[in-house]
Amino acid sequence: MDKIKKRHILNDCNNPNISIDKLDQFVTNGDISIDEFKQYNLEISKVKELERRQRVREGIEPEIVPVTEAPKPITDIFDTGNSSIFGNSNDSFIFSTDNSLFGNIQQQAPITPTQPNVSQLQSKGIEIQKVLTEEVTIQHIIECLNNRIYTYTDLEAAGVPNRIINAFKYYQKQFPTRYYNVDDLPPMDKGRTDVFFVGIPASGKSVMLSGLLYYTKKKGVSVPDAYNQEGEKYAAQITADLEKGVLPKATGSGTYNYIAISLKDERRKAHPLNIVEVPGENYAKIFDKGLDNDEVRGFVNYVKNSNRKILIFVLDALEHQNRLNADYANAYGQGDIYVSILNMFKTYKILDKTDAVYIVVNKFDIIKKEHAQSPKDDLELAGEFVNEEFKNLLNNCIDAKENSSNKFKIKVFPFSIGEVCYDKILKTYNEEYSKNIVEQILSDSFIVGGGKGIFGSLFR
Repeated sequence: MDKIKKRHILNDCNNPNISIDKLDQFVTNGDISIDEFKQYNLEISKVKELERRQRVREGIEPEIVPVTEAPKPITDIFDTGNSSIFGNSNDSFIFSTDNSLFGNIQQQAPITPTQPNVSQLQSKGIEIQKVLTEEVTIQHIIECLNNRIYTYTDLEAAGVPNRIINAFKYYQKQFPTRYYNVDDLPPMDKGRTDVFFVGIPASGKSVMLSGLLYYTKKKGVSVPDAYNQEGEKYAAQITADLEKGVLPKATGSGTYNYIAISLKDERRKAHPLNIVEVPGENYAKIFDKGLDNDEVRGFVNYVKNSNRKILIFVLDALEHQNRLNADYANAYGQGDIYVSILNMFKTYKILDKTDAVYIVVNKFDIIKKEHAQSPKDDLELAGEFVNEEFKNLLNNCIDAKENSSNKFKIKVFPFSIGEVCYDKILKTYNEEYSKNIVEQILSDSFIVGGGKGIFGSLFR
């Protein structure tokens, strides 16, 4: 495989049109390694499935044996039993084999249906048990369903909740998100607060955004603006995914999303926002290539305007926990990349128009599990985590604030979308984390008539 084709496949590896079988074919042919797919942030569920298949090929793990459905016996269309309307006597039967015009016709004995063997039944039981104990990914479950190891009826009979089964079914037909580069987006509307999500690939920006938007829809405080119809469709799609119990699909490599929306505060005053989700790959490239390149210039030209801004740095607690693993794929740490991005905002004077910087500890369940016996609340634990693990980022934010003409706020938040199972299925949605961030955005953004939101005095 030539380098150009390989790079194209890697950049597009999360495209839903590229099946897991095709990805596995690249691995088995030696064209692309699993580690290379990891470096390009292939979805975790797909990475796990590729690794499972690799273990099967190496003889480390047994193959899943599909259960073959027993064929139905073939019955003579004229065989109606003893109560046949044609009579039950060979002499009176119009097609009697003794007097038939067609000569002697030999009837074939019906085919005896084959039953699943013991090995297949054991495999089925083992695989269903893995679903019940949540040991497998949704991708693995879909493969078992496709291979007829078990059916949805089997899972329901085994005790898998109906809501989770419906989420499985929705996942199979989940719509892919459309891909946009920065040149495809309309110019950001003026007179609004620009909200930027800053995060490395797979840090959970799309999931976090879906959680915030889902909360505002449930509370009836969101007003989609007609300025960018495609952004409105994207917001509707990712909140529908969440309502169905499925995490939104990761955005494609190099893909931007822009949502124009207004949120209403307790006095029903509208806060017009431009929400911009920048692809994580771009942040990594900015760190890797420096500030003097076309991608940085295109991004800066798009976001550099007279609007006030809120920057949300999304820290991936799970990625940070796994950074010391032997198969860790990312060459650079999150903190290093985010400090570089902060400096980019400073260099291009974007911080001069910034009212707040939020450092959000995403996938916070990891932190809570490690401190299960701690009496400290979530906000304290998140603050400790940032101060201990991302102190350099925090100090650089403080230095940038002190050296800026605009003394922006710096806030730390914990965030979790809720309890997730099978890698992509949302078991329970936790609205408290979304509520806290939405209220802070209302505090730090302008209302239509000018001035800040009423929450300011409560959160400053």
